[in-house]
Amino acid sequence: MKTLLSIFGDKGVLLLAVIVPLVYPFLYSWIYTNEVVREVPVCVVDMSKSKSSRQFIQKLDATPDIDVAYLCTDMKEAERKLAEQKAYGIVFFPYDYEQKTARLEQSTISAYIDMSFLLYYKAIYITLTNLTLEASSKIQLKLAQNTTRREDKLQENSIKMVDHQLFNKTGGYGNFLLQAVIVILIQQTLVLAVCMRAGWRRQKAQYTDGKYASTPSMFGDSLTKDFLSTFFGYGLLYIWNAAYVLLLTPKFFGFSQHITVSEFCIFVVPTLFAMLCFAMALSTMFKKREDCMVCIVFSSLPMLFLVGISWPEVAIPEFWEYVAWFIPSTPAARAFVRLNEMNSTIQDVYPYLAALIVQGIFYMAVFFIVGARRKVQSTK
Repeated sequence: MKTLLSIFGDKGVLLLAVIVPLVYPFLYSWIYTNEVVREVPVCVVDMSKSKSSRQFIQKLDATPDIDVAYLCTDMKEAERKLAEQKAYGIVFFPYDYEQKTARLEQSTISAYIDMSFLLYYKAIYITLTNLTLEASSKIQLKLAQNTTRREDKLQENSIKMVDHQLFNKTGGYGNFLLQAVIVILIQQTLVLAVCMRAGWRRQKAQYTDGKYASTPSMFGDSLTKDFLSTFFGYGLLYIWNAAYVLLLTPKFFGFSQHITVSEFCIFVVPTLFAMLCFAMALSTMFKKREDCMVCIVFSSLPMLFLVGISWPEVAIPEFWEYVAWFIPSTPAARAFVRLNEMNSTIQDVYPYLAALIVQGIFYMAVFFIVGARRKVQSTK
């Protein structure tokens, strides 16, 4: 109870441990509510000025993902629109587009897409690919010279691709990324709150009667008492934070959610155990309150890559994969994504839960070893 009161009495810790976990998941989810982008503006440079190019442009503009915003006379004008970010792609039809298609020869439609916005790139690229495949199938029917309409249908449907999205049903960015981000958010706010509080305690213990003490106390009188009070104080608070962040926020915004309450309870115990021990082990490194902000905040992005969501897990170099397994967010995020989005069972994620328990025991040992060593040094 004393630890909980100290959290609410410290504005910095209150901000990190209470306000940020409440506000950030809601803010991130609200930003990505639409999931996919629609009506991406593009420029069209039609040097062919033919019936077939106009038909293609009409179909392109009729798609939900692309808006033909500008019909430019040349590439220079289109490039200016792209540089001004009035458009995010250029579709170019060469002079001989209709002549080649009429002669049943291979023609080219060139696409220039701004890859600094990956969602825009995806929308433009996939739409153009689908339309060119449709146009190519019509040319192949002409080359086949079938005598009946039935033969045309049989050839057109001889190989039909059916797309089944196994996990991310919406194909949206929110379902793709937020599942892992919110797990990392829990870890980072917990680590920062614990480390800030520990740094403040050491600063307070180091400064005595208007001058610095010669042998500052790095920890409380009892390492066990310090560990248990921090563990249960922050643990009780973060059980509610985890329930809000991992269960209520995705449900409110309609993201994919397959995890059950019982699975969540099994998942959250080893996750918070590992994260709390990880935070307390890191707290032994900092002597000042502000040091943890400088050292820990920058690590959020590398941790996201090491999870294997924004960057494929199989593409992570072996060395960094070993590093990733020393961070609780790695097995925690991978387990949560499998439970919540891929509809895995709790038995499927047992290896990740076991890894979290091992991490927790390891970092608990680090906390006591480093703490005991510093207490011995302070008494000399």
